[in-house]
Amino acid sequence: MHRLPRNAILFFVVLGLSSSARAQVEKGPMRNAMRITVFVRAPNNSMAGPGINVKLEASPGGLVDQQTTDSSGKVTFLPKALTTYVVIIHELGFKEIVKPVDLSLTPSASVMVQLIPLPGKPNSLPVAGSSAAGPISANELVVPEAARKEFEQGQKLLQDSHNASKSIGHFQKAIKIDDHFSQAYVLLGLAYLQDKNFKDCRSALEKGLALDPQSAAGFLTLGACQNQEKDYPGAEKALVRGLELNPESPEGQYELARTYWAMHRWQDAEPHALKAEVLQPKIPGVHVVLGNIYLQKRDNAAALKEFKEYLRLEPQGSMSEGVRAMIGKIEKASN
Repeated sequence: MHRLPRNAILFFVVLGLSSSARAQVEKGPMRNAMRITVFVRAPNNSMAGPGINVKLEASPGGLVDQQTTDSSGKVTFLPKALTTYVVIIHELGFKEIVKPVDLSLTPSASVMVQLIPLPGKPNSLPVAGSSAAGPISANELVVPEAARKEFEQGQKLLQDSHNASKSIGHFQKAIKIDDHFSQAYVLLGLAYLQDKNFKDCRSALEKGLALDPQSAAGFLTLGACQNQEKDYPGAEKALVRGLELNPESPEGQYELARTYWAMHRWQDAEPHALKAEVLQPKIPGVHVVLGNIYLQKRDNAAALKEFKEYLRLEPQGSMSEGVRAMIGKIEKASN
């Protein structure tokens, strides 16, 4: 079998997100933090206290986790699957609460619910801030309702309608109401990324990370933005930190593989591309990165397999023409 000349290896370098890769981001860009935080309010609009049972169920799939609220009426779930969830609260003396939560786009979600008493039914509900509940930290305070509504409208536009441009205004309004709303900054950054406004994307994410330096989604989205700007050293730093916080993010692993490939460090790119493929084999660009890496390793058969898988997933993608050309070169060299 004839081998490709070395200069043919450099024919195809992945530097931009393909349309399907962008679609993966739109469906779950960064499905990186995998966190659902539930804030429970008492009927008087104060934070509920500890001991309220909260269930998280997959839709479909049944019970995922079950916790009781802490002293500030909060629970945090760390789901692992990329799916739709349902938050359920069935507290004696109150109406049942069933709240859907979709993580197919956003890596994390905050849900605020309010208990509504049933007429004539007894209930006993501790309230946060009482002597039994203890003090509430600043980080546990609930986002104002007006900001929350703007955030949810923006999230719906970004997630359900795939309309990043229209979602931006809602996230901006949410931040104007509450300039400490870190999650709104992260989704605003994601919306800017999808809208190809990389300057504002970076600015929003840097502000969000200043408020929440433990946001895996913030770091990973920032790294993706910096990849688009070809700021590869900056992207490497952000993505490495994001993956330290959430190593199971397929898009984060893919983005770091792209970063290393662009920096001519294909040996560093390989483990991240392989892990991204294991975590989410339907990201088309992963197979292009792997195809390029196999060419570097002089494994034409493996490269051909990866390039064909890319075309299967994204036959009309932005890289499809170049991939077809490379397939032709490999097949011609193999004859």
